[in-house]
Amino acid sequence: MLWDYIKGRVEKADVRQYIRFNTPVRNVSYDDSTKLFTVAVHDHNTDTEDSDMSNTPVTRLPNRQAKSITDTLPGWTAVAGDPSMTTWIEYTADDGSMISGWWEATPGTWHAKHESWEFIHLMEGSAIITPEGGEPVEVGPGDAFVIEKDFVGTWEITAPIVKHFAIKLK
Repeated sequence: MLWDYIKGRVEKADVRQYIRFNTPVRNVSYDDSTKLFTVAVHDHNTDTEDSDMSNTPVTRLPNRQAKSITDTLPGWTAVAGDPSMTTWIEYTADDGSMISGWWEATPGTWHAKHESWEFIHLMEGSAIITPEGGEPVEVGPGDAFVIEKDFVGTWEITAPIVKHFAIKLK
């Protein structure tokens, strides 16, 4: 029964892609100057030695695995319809200067004040983003764009949105 539970969790989380089978760890070391661990392994499939450093410069974001936040974002107010939003912060820089993750929102209109610069890649849905005193900009699936710090305006979500975001906090 325990085996079935663990097997089910492994399959649901799709962790097999992160596991290197037939590859025992031979040595682990830590470099104080770089603050990185190095893991030396032996790959039995290819009969080769390899080393890998943790805390590499590339962090792959999971697919909405962090705890979801369903509170309305600070500076956002619903002004038409009954929109809702959910945020998953999947990454926070060590120095707190940046966050990134996923955001979903349902149709409706928000008045928004962006306190920080934000890069967005819209995966699904569509919206009309209108800066106060400016022209509306329509965005849809596949669009990538930047919202500048101190943006004030409306987000009219016309189809449910799923987006990746990266926000510069400092």
